[in-house]
Amino acid sequence: MIAQAADKLTQAPESMIQATEKRFFPQYCAEGMKRSAADVYDCYSQTKDTDPKKEECMIGDFMTVAVSTRANERAVALGEAPKYNLLFFQMKK
Repeated sequence: MIAQAADKLTQAPESMIQATEKRFFPQYCAEGMKRSAADVYDCYSQTKDTDPKKEECMIGDFMTVAVSTRANERAVALGEAPKYNLLFFQMKK
């Protein structure tokens, strides 16, 4: 994950990536996308804006958006209805 600090791109520390994986992936694997969306929402609501762990919420958010967008695109390509309607997660093209 790349984060932008001022005008210099930096790599997120490995410890943050691992903490994000531990925070979100077990629940996603056990309960799926809707649980992942709820966990990211809870992360944002329960983490102060000044807390460095807020970046974990952003990484989880990005991954949830990417996975749900890809799943929806695949469903539409197969002539099916989109699988996820996560209104607070949207990527604009």
